[in-house]
Amino acid sequence: MRAVSFRTITTMAKFTKVPISELPLPPPSHIFTKNLTPDPNTPSPAAFISDVLPHKPSVQRRARLLPAPAHFSYVNPMPLEFPYEVTPPDPPEVIEDKAAYIEKWLSDREAVVPTEESATGTSANGLSKFIPKARDQRRELIGLSETCLRDCLPHLDVGDAFQSLGRPALVPSDSEEIDQQHFTPEAGAHPSGTLLMSPDGATSENGFAPWSSRYSGHQFGVWAGQLGDGRAISIPMQALSIPTTRSLGLVSLPDLPVLRERVERASVLFIRIGNFEAFSPPSNTFFLGGGQQDADYEALRILGESVNWDTGDAWGKELVFEVARRNAKMVAAWQAYGFMHGVINTDNVSIMGLTIDYGPYAFMDYQPNMIIYACRALLNALAPLIGAELSLGNKAEKTDQSRIFQPLLDLMEEQKLDFHGTFRKLSFFQPGTLTGDNGERQSTLESFIGGLLSGSAEADRLDHATATEQWLGWLDKYAARIEAEAPEWVGEVDYHAAREQAAKAANPRFVLRQWLLEEVIKKVGDGPYHGKAHPRKGLAARTLNLFMKMACSPFKPWGAEGDDTPDNELDPETREERRYCGMGETRLLGFQCSCSS
Repeated sequence: MRAVSFRTITTMAKFTKVPISELPLPPPSHIFTKNLTPDPNTPSPAAFISDVLPHKPSVQRRARLLPAPAHFSYVNPMPLEFPYEVTPPDPPEVIEDKAAYIEKWLSDREAVVPTEESATGTSANGLSKFIPKARDQRRELIGLSETCLRDCLPHLDVGDAFQSLGRPALVPSDSEEIDQQHFTPEAGAHPSGTLLMSPDGATSENGFAPWSSRYSGHQFGVWAGQLGDGRAISIPMQALSIPTTRSLGLVSLPDLPVLRERVERASVLFIRIGNFEAFSPPSNTFFLGGGQQDADYEALRILGESVNWDTGDAWGKELVFEVARRNAKMVAAWQAYGFMHGVINTDNVSIMGLTIDYGPYAFMDYQPNMIIYACRALLNALAPLIGAELSLGNKAEKTDQSRIFQPLLDLMEEQKLDFHGTFRKLSFFQPGTLTGDNGERQSTLESFIGGLLSGSAEADRLDHATATEQWLGWLDKYAARIEAEAPEWVGEVDYHAAREQAAKAANPRFVLRQWLLEEVIKKVGDGPYHGKAHPRKGLAARTLNLFMKMACSPFKPWGAEGDDTPDNELDPETREERRYCGMGETRLLGFQCSCSS
């Protein structure tokens, strides 16, 4: 499969840092769009920059069906309030050609003007900076991912961005609080709208402009026709070693009245199963949506060969198998960590096996079946090229661990215990706790089981005596299982300690729960200037950045884990970390966001 390999960089400082405009571009053979067919309305970066943007920009703003052979269309982001409020001329005048006036109004807000820096010469990679004439919105960086920068863009120079964001923290310190009257929201703001483009590139073959891919898909089992392109991201999934897209930064446009921030995203390849369905749609099917082109198998072949890597002539079958393997591993990790995607439509399933496009519906048991459904849809789309549909056959059922795993899940369900919290606490279990009769061991065991039961959503209603007996029976079997694994830890001075560390490295301390997202979104939504802190070091931005640190390092012992110090005796920052590692209010358990959140 054609993909850029981003190797993990442990020490970014050893690289020569360059601004984003100087980052090297891959050769034309590895620029994905160079292998595909563009929308004839935007045939090339050169035509897009010199003709579409200045003269007919509305072509990229209208909902329309792309011609059947087209894989993508060049399109620039333009964050304006929608629907657009086209302002009349000033001073007033009679508009003879309203269509031309609207095109001019849009063009003035497109990034078509080279910056002074670019006017004197392009960068080494041929890219130039363009800005709009009549759009100057404030833009604020409120989050930056250290791990994405390290793993994906180690050469990128971000200047003093981390310093400007301030020390990540959940609560302000007395020395950092500054009265709000000492600053204005405009401090530290930057104009938005700068884009990197190139008509021809440094080698006349590397022309570049932003683009949007064409795809269709089945949504909730119903064919939806051609859909709009999008990008989706997740930080905590990567930290749990679940394949996903990445987020580099979070930018706020405080003057734009919308309910979303702008995310700078990073991914190996944003191609979905729906991209293939777009060129081989089901026939004679009623569907919801704006329309669907007829099948174009030549365009399907071009797309398939563009995403494959040295698979020979029979790439169709291998592509289906590879996509199935990748997504099977991904959904298995979802199930292991209790992650619920919610909108596993075929347009939301990545061929790379990446977690993308999250949604509101929580039906965890159906996730493996929906991934199979999506892979079957890919098979159906490619069947005309493969030569025949393949029989998926029956899946062999895996035997349950009847003595350990299933009884544990039953126990957790009966006692309404938190999924993640229970597994994290079990990481600390020592088999020796069950042996001996002395009071200290008994006290330790009671404390351990009490900690497990404290993770119940209905702790006050539990029959603790019965629940304790149930746990004693299960822990006795679990202890025997642990001891039986001792030979696997040969070479470890203390294999119980080594096993504990391995268990903690697989079960997160910090879990990104919906109540946390709602709380942080509210803080950021109130503005990075909310509160008494300096705007660039405001509590909202610093909370967001520590929140990102916790999400990127979920296995760390946040909130003084293992320390029995009462909450009211902890310092405010540690106490807040501990709260963030909890389940939150009972009334918010099961709380779900909307599909557009």
